[in-house]
Amino acid sequence: MLGGRTATDILILECPPRHGKSLMISQYLPCWFLGRYPDQKLILTSYGAEFARSWGRKARDLLHQFGPWFGNVRVSDSQSAAVDWETNHGGGMVTAGIGGPLTGRGG
Repeated sequence: MLGGRTATDILILECPPRHGKSLMISQYLPCWFLGRYPDQKLILTSYGAEFARSWGRKARDLLHQFGPWFGNVRVSDSQSAAVDWETNHGGGMVTAGIGGPLTGRGG
């Protein structure tokens, strides 16, 4: 639960193929969310580990570029791999493909 939100607060994005769903949900939304809530943790999953890693890298790089727009938010220097990175406030993102190692990871 985040800020009084419940499990019934959902977002459904429906667009035709090739209209930027992955770009919006896997790159821009994590950057915006972690900019606003830098202490929260996100998990990005996909059908393949390399595909998930590529979106994790893009989201990390975007937050690195635009983090100052959100105040004092930046990607941590100590943990900044494409598959597992953190913000300077303790939040961050971990990525995995199907069957990937997410056991014990919160998000």
